[in-house]
Amino acid sequence: MEGIKQIEKMIEEWIISNYKTIPEIKSDRAKLDKFARYVGETFRRNLDGVWELPLDNPKYVFLWDPADCISR
Repeated sequence: MEGIKQIEKMIEEWIISNYKTIPEIKSDRAKLDKFARYVGETFRRNLDGVWELPLDNPKYVFLWDPADCISR
């Protein structure tokens, strides 16, 4: 968990040094998405998790998003 805390601190410091306001951060959706994916993948790997795509649920909001995948 120490490695995760270090990464969290690095990301926080980078965000603070590159954005002046919360709206400015929120407006950079592509960068936020990359950070979220990185953090999610870090947790998945360290906690032996899996990404799952519920193909049996047509209401799943990301069903047709090509960026989502199943990783086992």
